[in-house]
Order: sequence, then C-alpha cells, then structure tokens
Amino acid sequence: MFRMICTNSRNLLKQCSVIDRTRSAAAAVVTASIHTTQITHKNQKSKRGKAPHEAKETQKWVRDGGEKVKRFSEEKVFPAEFVAKKVVDDVWFTKYYMEQEFTLEQAITMHQEISGPDMLNNRDEMIYLNMRLDMKTKKKTKFLRTIRSSVLFPHEFDDGIEKKLLAFCKTDEETQIAKEKGALFAGGSDIIRQLDAGEIDKSEFDFVVATMDIVTDLVPIRHVIKDIFPNKQKGTLGADIGQLVDSVIKSHHYESKRDEFEDESMLTVPIGKLSMSCEELVENGKAIIAKVRTHKPANLGHMIKEIYALIPFSKEQFLLNKQLYRPGEQKLEQESEDNENDSDDEEAVASKS
Repeated sequence: MFRMICTNSRNLLKQCSVIDRTRSAAAAVVTASIHTTQITHKNQKSKRGKAPHEAKETQKWVRDGGEKVKRFSEEKVFPAEFVAKKVVDDVWFTKYYMEQEFTLEQAITMHQEISGPDMLNNRDEMIYLNMRLDMKTKKKTKFLRTIRSSVLFPHEFDDGIEKKLLAFCKTDEETQIAKEKGALFAGGSDIIRQLDAGEIDKSEFDFVVATMDIVTDLVPIRHVIKDIFPNKQKGTLGADIGQLVDSVIKSHHYESKRDEFEDESMLTVPIGKLSMSCEELVENGKAIIAKVRTHKPANLGHMIKEIYALIPFSKEQFLLNKQLYRPGEQKLEQESEDNENDSDDEEAVASKS
C-alpha cells in the first residue's frame, strides 16, 4: 500500500514539471512574436552626441564696397627704451624717436611761420584742429552716437559757410528783428501754413529757431522739420528771438564722422584764420576742445584721444600735448616713470652693498 502511494506521487511530480516546461516554451514563443518599443520619458536626456555648431558668416560689419569694418582699434605699444629717448637737437630723425608733442601756442606759431610771405605766403587760410574721438562706453559692443553741435567762439571769423535759418515767432516786431539778424524765413502762422502745404521746402533752410510762446503751434509740422525741431538744450528755443538767431548765425557747427574703426570717430573743426593773433586762435582752440569734451560723461573716460593742428595747403601737422585735452594723464605717466627709476636705483644700491 505504501509503495503504491510513493509511485503515484512520483508520477504526479513528473506531470507537473512537464506542464511547467510547456508553459515556459509557450510564453517564449509569444514574447518573441510581439514587437516592443522603448518609451523614453520627456525629461530624459538623450546620450547621443550632437554635431558641433558652425556659425554662419554674416554681412553685418561689411561696408557697401564689400570691405569689412574693424570694430575695435588697436593702440600701438612701443618699447620702453624707445619711449624714454628724448630729442636734444633742433633737427632729428623721426623714426628714431616718439612723435613730438607741442603746446597749442607752439603749433599755431609754427603754422603762422609756414604761411608767412617767406614761405607759402597765405595768411588768409584757416587753421584746423583734427581730433580723434574715443566712442567707447561701459558696454564693449555699444558706442556713442555721432556728435552734432555748435560752438560760439570768443573771437569771431568768417568760415565761408552760409547758414540758412528759419525763425518762428508771433509778433511783427520779432519777425523784423529775426530778418535783420539774418534769418532767411521769419514769421508765425503764415510760415507754419506754407510749410504744411509744401510751399516752403525743407531743403531751403538748415536751422530752425523758435520762441517759447509759439512752440506748441509747431506740433502739426513736427514731421516736416524732424531732427531740427527747436530744442532748448540745443540753444534753438528761448525767449529772445534776436539772441537765438545770433547764436546760430555766428556759431560754428560741427559733426563727427566714423573712421576706419567702430570705436573711433574723427572731427575736424576750424578755429580761425592764420591772420588772427596767436592769442585769439589759442582761446578759440581751447573753447572747442572744452565743448567737445562735454559730449562724454567723465565716468566713461576721456572723449579725445589725440589732436593735430593742421592747415590744408601744407603737409605739416603738429600733435598737441595731451595735458590740454586729457588733463591728469601725463602727470600719472610721469609719476609712474619716477617710481620705476627710484626702484631701479634702489636695486642698484642693494646689489653694490
């Protein structure tokens, strides 16, 4: 009886193992026949490497002629030995020394001597200051805009430029004063109507001045005069029409021009005729330098990099001393040189001891 029970148990276990193997084989067949797709979570990053980015060449800094514009100028750096060499004679080879600097008085005097009867014999010509301006700001890729303004020199001279002026004023008395002072057009509502109707073209005048009591009437024609609309900061809006006209007619207007580099501009301004006295030309020169320096806030650095005094009919041009337009800079350079010399002397003494 006991032997029969054991035999039946072994037969039952064999049947169970056969059933398990059959089920496993069937599951494997079903799994192989099913096509599975891996689901990637949206936040899961792919490990596959990306192709390197290749920047496309743009035409942003290309002039009309196809020439690329350099955005930043490079200051020349000279060896210390070359800078330290000083000129001791009246005549020297320029390639062996730094470019010499002169005071404004010296530059004007030399130009007047060149234009004298013994040489060029042309004392009616203008003398100019050619300035290289620093247009950089705190941001590396942002530069100052083109500067446009006017200066009233302490000593007047005729620069040969005709100034076509339009003056807006309300009373007949003011209209008469403006015309006597040199305004090409002067008046109130009648001038406004002619401008709005196109009877007076914008090309017929270069400057606009107006009194305070009529400025609100100019709003309908603001689109006509645009950038020359009367402005108090520019000195073209005020209470005295005679003074406004004089400030435009007698003043000299200047505008900077972009040079080879984006961070620099050039400005050339006449300061008078060579027939004027040296003292008068010096005062005029200092007046324009002081005015140009105001176009850049002090916290952004110096506005003027360098100034040359020149006359059109001569190749001679004289570099002006930086103390005139970059005050304090030369003093700091001298102090640094003195400190270097003192340290050299101390090292020499220490080596001897």
